[in-house]
Amino acid sequence: MSDTKKSKSIIQQKIEEGATVEQLKNETSCYCPLPWVHLHISTIGEVLPCCISEWGQAPLGNINNNSFDEIWNGEEMRQFRLKMLNDKPDARCKVCYEKEKTGNWSLRYAEIRKRHHDAKTYILNTEEDGSSLDSKPIYWDIRFSNICNMRCRMCGHFSSSRWFADAKAIREQYGNYNYSVSEPHTNQAIIHGVEDSTALLDRLDEYIPYVKEFYFAGGEPLIMEEHYRILKRLDELELYNVYIRYNTNFMQMHYKDLDVINMWKKFKNVHVAASIDASGARGELIRKDTVWATIERNVERLAKEAPNVHFEVSPTVQILNILTISDLHREWVEKGYMKPELMFFNILVNPPYYNLKALPMELKEQAKETLEKHVEWIENRTEMFPGKFKETVNNTINFMMSEQLPEKELYSMVDQTTKLDIIRDENTPSTFPELDLIWKNYGN
Repeated sequence: MSDTKKSKSIIQQKIEEGATVEQLKNETSCYCPLPWVHLHISTIGEVLPCCISEWGQAPLGNINNNSFDEIWNGEEMRQFRLKMLNDKPDARCKVCYEKEKTGNWSLRYAEIRKRHHDAKTYILNTEEDGSSLDSKPIYWDIRFSNICNMRCRMCGHFSSSRWFADAKAIREQYGNYNYSVSEPHTNQAIIHGVEDSTALLDRLDEYIPYVKEFYFAGGEPLIMEEHYRILKRLDELELYNVYIRYNTNFMQMHYKDLDVINMWKKFKNVHVAASIDASGARGELIRKDTVWATIERNVERLAKEAPNVHFEVSPTVQILNILTISDLHREWVEKGYMKPELMFFNILVNPPYYNLKALPMELKEQAKETLEKHVEWIENRTEMFPGKFKETVNNTINFMMSEQLPEKELYSMVDQTTKLDIIRDENTPSTFPELDLIWKNYGN
């Protein structure tokens, strides 16, 4: 009699043997639970493994061409799950692999800790072809469009509608600029990820009772109509236990007659990560169209009116702000805007000319010393507990020191920065004098 037992994958075997979450994190190199619980829809409607998936790789589907069910158990998703089950790499997951190589914390690590419990049963019941017939996406991240009220230096037209005019001007004056402003090739400022958002939200209705978490990012979610329609729907169904999480530039708290802070008061678990990279003039240049006084006013209002909302700062750490990010942290801790542990560094990988690995060694050493002294300042104040912030700093230093990118990236940084300065009538070298070594040595 032939053996008809279903063969077990590496991950299924580990789970059946009682592997803990920490063991799965430490003893795997590729496994991630997201394809059993999560759907991420990009600003052009592509379904990707997650929000940091490597650009240019094959999507898992397209919401404009496929139903949720077709995508959930389609060929690409099934093959992707099989790779996860057998702990095999996938090119779409490159960003996590790169961070882990330097001993840094990765999104994969975070998702194993956070999602494995929800995914465990579905993983064990996965069919041999990678189908997951019992599971449903319980964690949604839908980027309805690229609508945004800012033009961040490290961003581009793909993720920000406000970038369109600058991207067009740069292409007209200088030819192609970089991938972030030339993709996708389109002649319209606003790129809609979903052709019919009303129809999509109607389709989403079927899944809302199962949803545990919505993640809103952009573009800028707090100026997107679709975001408010989802909040209203959750309110109508009294689903106040759904975890609502944001990445926002925190400039705009109102949309038409709606006040998002008032809406947040109804929900039990709201997490706001503010993308704020530097204070004052530096912050306003990095994230163009920021008004610093408005940012501070919004932070003060949130703390006063909605203390139920978990607020943290998530700067995109890069060449432009690595030498002064400790100044922002100290300033906001001293003002009482945040606890010391509530700043989490989002380490930039692309574009590579802003990557910390491209810094000249002299500035790397200076950044390392500045950050270490800042941690000492926190530790020497008995009322403060650095907690995870110290780990965040150490991970950032390790990432920065792990590799030296070619000098061409610094030449590219100066070139791209100069072009954008001309378009925007700004002066990055005068705003960031601490980077004088770069401006002098790698300029034309």
